[in-house]
Amino acid sequence: MIELEQYISIPPADAWEYLTQPNHIEKWWDAHATLQPWKKGAFTCTWDDGTEARGFITAFDAGKRLQMDYKEPALQQETRVEFLFSPEDAGTRLYFQHSGWNALTDEKLRNAVVDEKTKAWENVLKRFARYCAEHI
Repeated sequence: MIELEQYISIPPADAWEYLTQPNHIEKWWDAHATLQPWKKGAFTCTWDDGTEARGFITAFDAGKRLQMDYKEPALQQETRVEFLFSPEDAGTRLYFQHSGWNALTDEKLRNAVVDEKTKAWENVLKRFARYCAEHI
């Protein structure tokens, strides 16, 4: 499981808006991304090379939690991504999890994929934190 944390320098309500609203997500995600911010809403992310990831929101608690089942073609399996928001000082603590790697039975391959995805998600969360700080 990938577990990451990121401090966001704005209140949870604002960070939530920047995470979920189309006019914001398109600016900080490193690809063309769309999100329907409600339970059973769709998520798509298309990179410049045409690679596409898709997901569907399985849990949605506005301002607090967004969880989706997520699939990239290279993974050949569905995984679960979750964003949790918690107030911290004048800002927000974002907890992130990406799970569901057990279907990759080859341990060496699983570890390599998790390492690669960890770095990718670290970059996504850093871009998100920068975007939030710049758009206060």
